[in-house]
Amino acid sequence: MDETATDLENSSGYKHRSNWKNSRMNYDQLSNNKPKDKKIGPIATIIGSLSGILITIIATHAYYPPSIFLCMVTGLLLVIFLLIAFIFLVPPIRKFVKKRRIAKKHNALAKRYFGDFEELINRFAQFVEPRHCDNISYVLNDLQTKKPEFQDISPSVDQVRDIFLIFEKEAAKRDKNKDSLVFLVRWFEYILNLYNKQLICEPVKRIRAKVRAEIPEEIKEAYKQNRFVYDRFICDYVDLARKMNKTFGERITREYFETPQEL
Repeated sequence: MDETATDLENSSGYKHRSNWKNSRMNYDQLSNNKPKDKKIGPIATIIGSLSGILITIIATHAYYPPSIFLCMVTGLLLVIFLLIAFIFLVPPIRKFVKKRRIAKKHNALAKRYFGDFEELINRFAQFVEPRHCDNISYVLNDLQTKKPEFQDISPSVDQVRDIFLIFEKEAAKRDKNKDSLVFLVRWFEYILNLYNKQLICEPVKRIRAKVRAEIPEEIKEAYKQNRFVYDRFICDYVDLARKMNKTFGERITREYFETPQEL
């Protein structure tokens, strides 16, 4: 019993000491996080000193010739005004210049990525072209036509294509800068996600759920070939997304898309 009581006492004491240390550490961290302006402090001291000198000169103006008195007062007022202007104007100007410099750098980087992005847009255009037979959505529609048991497994590509055509027209009008790149990439992300989910992945899952239904071999082979092409496209888009997110230090677009399963 005595040993147990001693252990509990020691444990309680340890907890109190640990809590005190944690509290002290948190206080120290908060204290260290207080904003410290190393430039404004000394300047404010100088302004105070100059103001004191100015008041003294004005109070003893009878001892100075008018011309010298006027020069001293004017000079001190000018210096004080310049120091005050430095405090209030220089930091915002410095911040503005830094922001412009970063924006200029990002715009130059964005122009580099526009080429790769436009190449992906052109590749995607083949996926939503109804007359183009080398894509998964065409193969799935062909399956619906040939096998009655697979009717209505996949919606028409027309809706996604209409949105994509509007996107293409807007992309052609945009300047090649970072703001345009972010806007277009996020819009394209929405279109790709819509196409990928509604016209590719979900229909394939519905087909796989019909375990007793037989899929023609030519459909399986065509799907296999086009699935490889589509997976390559998704991988290339994700690679570009990761590069852009890393370059700009922000999440411009998602870095993952579900890929279709085998039939």
